[in-house]
Amino acid sequence: MFAPFGHIKSLVLQSNNIGQFGFVCYDDPEGVNKEYGPEKASNAINELNGREMGNGVKLVVKHALKKAER
Repeated sequence: MFAPFGHIKSLVLQSNNIGQFGFVCYDDPEGVNKEYGPEKASNAINELNGREMGNGVKLVVKHALKKAER
């Protein structure tokens, strides 16, 4: 689902008592463009946030928050 937006460096899926969640990190495969990751993440957020996942469930996609921001 996230691969069409760019090169995925890492992907972590987890769940807790609230539900399931994950973290996707994009990285320039050439290691040159520092803006690649944030740009690809923003594209994924814009395209995937609110997508209907079935049974009335909508996907929530947003930037990860640092611990102090949560």
